[in-house]
Amino acid sequence: MVVAMDSGVPTLPGEGDLRNTNFKPESVSGVQAFEQQSVHMGFTTKAFMASLVACLGAMSAGIVMTYASPAVPNMNSQPNPFRVNKEQQSWIGSINSLGALFGALLSGFLMDFFGRKLGIMLAVVPFVCGWIVVAGSPSVAVLYVGRLITGFCKGLLVGASHVYIAEISPASQRGMMLTAASVANVLGNFYVYCFGFLLPWNWLAVVCAVVPATMACLIAFTPETPRYLLLKERRFEAEESLRWLRGPLCNIDAEIEEIENSIRELGDRAKLKEFFEPHLLKPLLIILGLFTIQEFSGNSIFRVYTVSIFQSAGNSMNANVQSIVLGAVGVLGTLVSSVTIDRVGRRVLLVASSVSMALCMTATGVYFKLKEVDPSYANERLSWLPLVSLVVNNFSFAVAYDPIPWMITSELLPTRARGIGNSIGGAWQGICFFVVTKFFQDLSDVIHIFGSFWVCASVCVVGVFFVLLAVPETKRRTLENLENVFK
Repeated sequence: MVVAMDSGVPTLPGEGDLRNTNFKPESVSGVQAFEQQSVHMGFTTKAFMASLVACLGAMSAGIVMTYASPAVPNMNSQPNPFRVNKEQQSWIGSINSLGALFGALLSGFLMDFFGRKLGIMLAVVPFVCGWIVVAGSPSVAVLYVGRLITGFCKGLLVGASHVYIAEISPASQRGMMLTAASVANVLGNFYVYCFGFLLPWNWLAVVCAVVPATMACLIAFTPETPRYLLLKERRFEAEESLRWLRGPLCNIDAEIEEIENSIRELGDRAKLKEFFEPHLLKPLLIILGLFTIQEFSGNSIFRVYTVSIFQSAGNSMNANVQSIVLGAVGVLGTLVSSVTIDRVGRRVLLVASSVSMALCMTATGVYFKLKEVDPSYANERLSWLPLVSLVVNNFSFAVAYDPIPWMITSELLPTRARGIGNSIGGAWQGICFFVVTKFFQDLSDVIHIFGSFWVCASVCVVGVFFVLLAVPETKRRTLENLENVFK
């Protein structure tokens, strides 16, 4: 129901000017005063709740990535219709990223032609079906199929969820809301670690299906994004959507006009060939560079092989318990990121994270090298080092490299190119994830596990220079303003 606005209600001048609202608490009372205060601070409850629903897509993605970590060791440790060898383990851990590659490519089409909301809805139902296939797998081949389906749906969902959040959020809160998606992603990791400690692999898959099933129920009650509706020249629906998101006491005219002007300047939906032009190629290369560093920095390895790595380290603590600790710290890191990212900025967090991860990867590699040279010394004196190093590494990753690449993707690309750009970014992330997780064990056989960690440390060092030289700061800048950066 739409509530009529009277002339005494403060207005929202535009997405980037939320603090200039003429707030007059004495003119209203009760709920109205609360709603006006929320608008004055650039915060709306409904936009936040809609973002949280979209965050379930990121949580579902985190669950898919981490499922193999507790599930694969469990398959060989209990009565099971099949056993998995080393090669099959690497495929179970990585094959979902091949599905994600094709899902990401299709995601842009679905977002641009059917809408951000419907693009999300089309992914969640087959997501649940994929987990049912995994849970009932009588063989490794069927398990592969289930992992492909869930990976495909992950690719459909991740980009659409981030674009949805970016397009419904006020500029002053966009960083926090997009970071909430990364909190949800890492919460998905933690979810798997906890239930993986308690349940066998097949029942773990059933529990994993609960999250996309919940999202399927809730997303129906949220609106389409105003930007997409205006892009399709559905102004009345866009006004209704924005009024729902900002609240009935907010004057939305200025924000509607700003979005319309931006769309008018940018023209129709971007064509693929336009991504070879400087105004789109530059932000795209930045996005692909960040995703490359994100995946090759080593965190993907931990998500897939966490339990196995801790078992190899030889710590007296149960490997599953160590994984839970790692997951909890990741959640803490993304929570810290959510309250600092719009204050400190993206670049500062990325540089600090790169330095910290490089040190942690180096230290972990040193431990495994010492374990080969002098096992007794490593086990007696340094058994704590892998857990501490990986915990600090995971915290550093969660603060910056987990949320920011997807955030930058939704911020740097103009509205008309956002669907295709997210597809390209998601597909590239899927390729990198597959390469890292599929060939980690093969690389470790050639240069030893310590060599693999040192390669990851080198990537983190490259990340420092890449961010300093190439990545622009997007803190507290409107999407419309950012679209002009590369013109």
